[in-house]
Amino acid sequence: MSDSLIEDKLKVLVDYGVSESQAAMLIVGGILFQQTGGIELATYWNDPGNFSIRDEFFLVANSHLAFIELIKQLDTIYLEDWLGEFQVAYLFQMKLNAQTIKSIDILLSNNCYADAFCICRALQSRTNLLLLCVLAPELFDDWWSNPDAKRYREGQVQKELASLGINTMDHIYKLGCEIVHGHVIGHAGIGYFQEGWFKEISGVHHQIYAIAKFLLAASTYAFIQAMLIGSKAGANIVGVKDMDQLYGHFFKTILAPNRIDHYFTVFLAEDRHWKKIGQNKFIGGGTYSFTHLKDLIHKFHGMSGNRHRLSERYHLDSSDASQ
Repeated sequence: MSDSLIEDKLKVLVDYGVSESQAAMLIVGGILFQQTGGIELATYWNDPGNFSIRDEFFLVANSHLAFIELIKQLDTIYLEDWLGEFQVAYLFQMKLNAQTIKSIDILLSNNCYADAFCICRALQSRTNLLLLCVLAPELFDDWWSNPDAKRYREGQVQKELASLGINTMDHIYKLGCEIVHGHVIGHAGIGYFQEGWFKEISGVHHQIYAIAKFLLAASTYAFIQAMLIGSKAGANIVGVKDMDQLYGHFFKTILAPNRIDHYFTVFLAEDRHWKKIGQNKFIGGGTYSFTHLKDLIHKFHGMSGNRHRLSERYHLDSSDASQ
């Protein structure tokens, strides 16, 4: 990889609106990804005035992968025990997520929308499990030993997170399930009845990249907040703070909830996926609230003496933990 290419990408990212140090971290993530067999850095971030949904996807994807380098800068003596446990969970998923990032990009470049949706469904399951573990990091070791336990089934994890006010985009999960199981209605919505086997459908193309960037952003942002809360005095978390500021920029741009394309491709559920929450009351979609997620992580791990806990099913020292 040439120095000129790196300089070009740095300039494009700075022109796009991020700081030089933030751009450098994103490029580090991209270099690492390419060197391990991922997508070539030269194929994205080429025009700061015309960032595509694919360019945005790689902003989030490379911020996720860049934490391999940021973690190396932290000595474990500066980590709270719970953060060390959660760090293992995040790193365990990183290889899987790197493969997901590459797979989604290759599948979309070849208009293989059904398989790309199936991969998003798997990513969504991992994201929800990680969000559960950021609130109770001791669960990762238990999940490792007992992955088939009822408390780790997708529906149960979604239910637990929903009880805490976390919108897990279950409407997207339901759509993914329809596609995984070959339901006609799900496949019809992503172009099955269009002419040709590999018909390019720009709306579906855009939708999958958008869904994937929100899923990756949720796990990455959870890790950022965990690092900020769980690092002891003296820890070198300059890069983590810089990444936190970068996500502040993202929430106004590539992860902005009020963008019309996000509303129709990510937030708004199909009528059949609306969830009834009371008499004549329904939820018609939504996505992760990053502000709420940040508040929850503080409530579970902050300095307050009255820390929050998950429901008893997730207390490993209780009788319900055997379920």
